[in-house]
Formats: sequence, structure tokens, C-alpha cells
Amino acid sequence: MPSKTELEKRYTDYSNEQLLDLLNDRESYTELAVNVATCEVKRRHLSEQDIKDYVATKYRKAELYIEKNIHEELSLFLKSLFYFCWVPILTFPFKLNFQEDGAILKLKQSNFYSFAGFIFCAMGALCIWAFKFQLLSAIAVWIVGMLIALLVDTRFNRDRIVRRFEKIIKSHNAIIKQRSIDQDSSQLP
Repeated sequence: MPSKTELEKRYTDYSNEQLLDLLNDRESYTELAVNVATCEVKRRHLSEQDIKDYVATKYRKAELYIEKNIHEELSLFLKSLFYFCWVPILTFPFKLNFQEDGAILKLKQSNFYSFAGFIFCAMGALCIWAFKFQLLSAIAVWIVGMLIALLVDTRFNRDRIVRRFEKIIKSHNAIIKQRSIDQDSSQLP
């Protein structure tokens, strides 16, 4: 565990945003680290406008993150591409791009459609092999599988992510409420 002087030296190199991030996530740090960061913020004489700008930036980043992960889903063309071209070597560049962009919903949807495409393709092949279906019947099974995947997608991917965000927001609001109660009680005589 670093000493107070080591933390002071480290925190002098931190940007204002890094220090405010640390203070915003104080539950993840030791009491000593939080106290040293608080002293460093006071030493820098951050204005109220600096803190408002920091909060506005954080809200904007959160809005962009939510936009990217709830509102921006795969287009029908890409859903079809991942479903019918489920071979990983063909879809890997797309998935890597989604991962680098932090597009969690698109990445989950691409994995979901690739998996569903593989399963229903295998079911079609099994119908040909075991039940002596015609090729067109097996293709019909595969296409019907795409329709099933489209229906299941909303519940399986988007709704789960929305519930997770709601849970995070509720816990974050509870922490903020507790902090304001703690501050109000500490100001009482």
C-alpha cells in the first residue's frame, strides 16, 4: 500500500479530471487515497465552474454510452449477415470493430445472430440427414430460424442491457442521495 507522500507525488501528476474521477468513485479507494486526493483538489483551487464542466462532461459521456448501447442496434442487413454468414473468420472484423468502439449491444447481437445462424443451419442439416428432408425444406428451417431469432433478440439482448443500466443508475442515485444526506448531517451544529 502506498504511503501518503507517494500518493501526494502521484496525485500531483493527475489531471483535474482524474482527481475528480477518483473522488467520484471513492468507494474503490482507501480513506488515505481519498483524503490525499481531496487535499490536492483543494490545493488546485478548482472553481465551481470547473466542477460543473466535469459533471457535464461525465453526463455527456454517459449519454453517448447509453446511445451507443441501447439505441444503436444492428441493422437488419447486418443481422442477416451475421445469421447467414456465421463462420467466425467472415464476421471477426465486424465484431472486432464493435469491440473497439465499445458498442456492447452490437457485439452481443452479432454473437447472438452468429450462434443462432449456426444452430438453425445445423438443425437444417440434421433434418436432411436424419429425416431425409429436401434441401428446400432445410433452407426453410434456416430462414424460419432467422425470424425466431429476430423475435427473441429484443428480449435476449436489448432488454437485458436496459435492465442492467437501470440497476446501475438506481445504485448510483442511491449513493448520491446517501452522500447528500451525509453532507447535510455533517453541516448540522
